[in-house]
Amino acid sequence: MTKAKKELLFIIFGLVIGAIEVLLILALLLFNMGNSPQPAAPATTAATTEAATEPTESPVPLNGFKPEDFVKVNGFMTCTAAEYMIGIDVSSHQGKIDWAQVKAAGVQFVIIRLGYRGYGDEGNLVKDPMAQEYYEGAKSQGLLVGGYVFSQALNEEEAIEEANMVLEVTQDWELDLPVAFDWEFLHFEARTDDMYDGAITDCAIAFCRTLEESGVQPMLYTGLYVKTLRLEEVLGYPMWLALYSDNMSYPYWMNFWQYSCTGRVPGIETDVDLNIYLPQS
Repeated sequence: MTKAKKELLFIIFGLVIGAIEVLLILALLLFNMGNSPQPAAPATTAATTEAATEPTESPVPLNGFKPEDFVKVNGFMTCTAAEYMIGIDVSSHQGKIDWAQVKAAGVQFVIIRLGYRGYGDEGNLVKDPMAQEYYEGAKSQGLLVGGYVFSQALNEEEAIEEANMVLEVTQDWELDLPVAFDWEFLHFEARTDDMYDGAITDCAIAFCRTLEESGVQPMLYTGLYVKTLRLEEVLGYPMWLALYSDNMSYPYWMNFWQYSCTGRVPGIETDVDLNIYLPQS
């Protein structure tokens, strides 16, 4: 065999071996792609999650709104498809408030923090030191008033204790709007880190029933796509939705929508939560 033929055979042999190696590599890659685990969905929070626009089958009623039904005017969310009211929610973090300026800016209602439970192991209940002053100031300007409690209840007994604090703080108040059970995952070391939807729902119902028995209208605050509640068990209560967005993408029922935590309102020196109330929703 001539030298040229030997070189040609070596070249052909090398090409065949190379092709086999390529095929083996491709086969291995395809096998790995088919068997690799899918990435987990990113963690979400109640306040920042934008809900899916297409709800899955559920006994939970839809709200009937479309994104284009909501338009911002002078910094406040308005609704072109239903009656609405403009509002804020406040706690002692807002400090002193000039309620006349708040009213002049167009605010019609306020939801006042009545107290909170600490997220440490002891879980102490604390009344908001500004609640009474805020109530008197808002009422002096003719604003409608509701309330909320920041809950870190671990069980029904603690939820009832929080409801009883509401009744104590508001015993001489004339409430126009509901009082919310505001239970939130904190995503850092907190006493409630290991809670699950069933226990949270039990706490919410215990809180609401305690208020109802004393003639106070309760409601529930949540960004519902974090699964903090079994919705089908709380259908009888008003819902306060936390969805920080200009786009109403949440499909299920809600009566209040907290759409911003960075609002600016004359008469308040800090950022403040902005809300829209839809009485007929």
